[in-house]
Amino acid sequence: MKKIIMITLLGSVLFANNVDEGVKALKSGDYDSAVANFLFAAKQGDVIAQENLGVMYNTGLGVKQNKKTAAYWFNVAARDEEGSHCHCGCQN
Repeated sequence: MKKIIMITLLGSVLFANNVDEGVKALKSGDYDSAVANFLFAAKQGDVIAQENLGVMYNTGLGVKQNKKTAAYWFNVAARDEEGSHCHCGCQN
């Protein structure tokens, strides 16, 4: 049981690092790196990464604007956390 908890905690830290690196890359204008980091964490269920991808695709920030892809990531984020961390303007 302790091994499972430790692996889960380690995984959470690794995904958080990807989000942090994605934010740093985004702020520095390195959009390719930001998308790569957010995508990795988003596929592992990180809601913040999912929302950041939604914003990037919704606004066309560093990626080709794609409202369908943006909606996909916003929906995944809402599903994964039942909207509790939604920063995309939705009402909880």
